Amino acid sequence: MGQHTASALKNGNVKEAELDVLLARLFKVRIRLGHFDPPGPLQAIGADQVCSPYALELARDGARQGSVLVKNAAGLLPLDASKFQSAAVIGPNAHLTNTIYYYGGRPCAGNGGTAVDAIKQHIAATTSALGVPTVGSSDTSGVGNATALAAAVSHVQGPPFSTVLFH
Repeated sequence: MGQHTASALKNGNVKEAELDVLLARLFKVRIRLGHFDPPGPLQAIGADQVCSPYALELARDGARQGSVLVKNAAGLLPLDASKFQSAAVIGPNAHLTNTIYYYGGRPCAGNGGTAVDAIKQHIAATTSALGVPTVGSSDTSGVGNATALAAAVSHVQGPPFSTVLFH
């Protein structure tokens, strides 16, 4: 682009206003990513500290404490896994494994299983359906399967972009 932009401007193949829009988008992203920030104290914290067993458990505990059921209908909480025959996790993050990230965006290795794995520890008959492949996807080809699975169990809201259903 550096070789041909000047001649494209000169020949009228591209307008300066168009370049301004593109450059503004580029630099907005780079600023958000911190490409122009001086190194700070967080960059000195290594993965060995952030991904330590203590730090990973602290992150998991924060996620547990941050999960909220808006309404405790019929005194459902706390859940007693022995009262459920089966469970289903529905949503594109059902099998997400890299859920604990540290500053810099790199996942901690071996940070635990998926939502399905966690529920299977308590309810052996746990199944899943994505519905859509990713959170931002418009591919709805799996929604029918997810709907059929959801129809088989009662509804309890789970983490963002996934739903945990119990029967």
